[in-house]
Amino acid sequence: MPSAGVLAVAGATLTLAVANALAAPPFTGNDEAAHVAYALAIADGRLPTVSDRSTASPIGPLVPGRLIYTANHPPLYYALVGPPMAGLADAGHPGAALRLARLANALFATLAVLATAAIAARLAPGRRRVPILAAAVAGLVPAYTFVAGFAYNDGLALAAAAGLPAAALAVHQDGATSRRLVLVGLLAAAAALARISALPAVAAAAVLVATGRGRRRDALAPLLSALVGAGWFYARNEYRYGDLTGGRYLYDLLDREPRMSVAGALVDHGFWSAMAADAWGRFAPLPGPLELLLGIAALACIVWQLRRPTVAWAVLAAYALVVVVAVARFYAQGGGAHGRYLYPLLAVAGPAVGIVAARFRIASAVAGSRCFGLSANRTPMRSRSRP
Repeated sequence: MPSAGVLAVAGATLTLAVANALAAPPFTGNDEAAHVAYALAIADGRLPTVSDRSTASPIGPLVPGRLIYTANHPPLYYALVGPPMAGLADAGHPGAALRLARLANALFATLAVLATAAIAARLAPGRRRVPILAAAVAGLVPAYTFVAGFAYNDGLALAAAAGLPAAALAVHQDGATSRRLVLVGLLAAAAALARISALPAVAAAAVLVATGRGRRRDALAPLLSALVGAGWFYARNEYRYGDLTGGRYLYDLLDREPRMSVAGALVDHGFWSAMAADAWGRFAPLPGPLELLLGIAALACIVWQLRRPTVAWAVLAAYALVVVVAVARFYAQGGGAHGRYLYPLLAVAGPAVGIVAARFRIASAVAGSRCFGLSANRTPMRSRSRP
């Protein structure tokens, strides 16, 4: 059961996300119109492709002919929100339809914060402050609750990608039971069906449940669940677009050219400045040294956990590295520099920062920085479009 402190942080995250969901004009968020068009296509009984166009809808209102370039994403979020959205629109409540999709994302993003706290509790048992600090690091990033307040599939992917390691750590530390393995399998299927960026969490979970007090064959639980649940969709992407993500086809469709190599993106100042600007609203661009300090501090907290490496921290650090490289690869190939694409890192950075802060008695400083983040959450996120 989460502590009162963790619940307070989660409550603040949810409150801010709901406030944005209710107050922001329609289609303010990046690609929100394309996500809504995808959900309505699902409600209409069809799984769209990235070259399909939207039909007119009073939700937004959504104009006809918009490219549904989000259709390379798996369909779970859209299947959950699409039918009730269409029903509300048909009943004459298009505004409520959009708010429902936004509130679903807000709820899932809040669950991701709770899952991050659960990871921290597993990694630092008996240290009450650590889960609270981890939740604050995850949930009070300035733009996190703005992302959580739009009709995106990000919240569902974050919740599944954070909940999955938490469930896998229970197997890793306490051993496998039928209930634990079923939970791991369900979360793995949800992660694979939510967003391709959640797939590294499936691999991390497989390693965790196969080590520690787990058994090697337990790795099949997340792997087979993801394959059975979502394998058909990625096979469809491969058939239609030539790769599992649909990225190359989408870049050609949107006339995007590769920018640089992945290695070049990883050290490119413009890339990291754009990512910071997307995450910090009016407080961006931060002074260069401060941006560097924040990045180094988070990295140092993760590296510090590896001074006496455990399997759990080695897996989580490798997972974080895969996320960073994947985002850099997306940008290098022509995608946008969206700060929210790095939010899966919060499930690792949150516990790492919390443990270091508690160990060196700087919890107050971390809490203060999170209060600054809370104040920054009042700033509307910039509106941009397309991946």
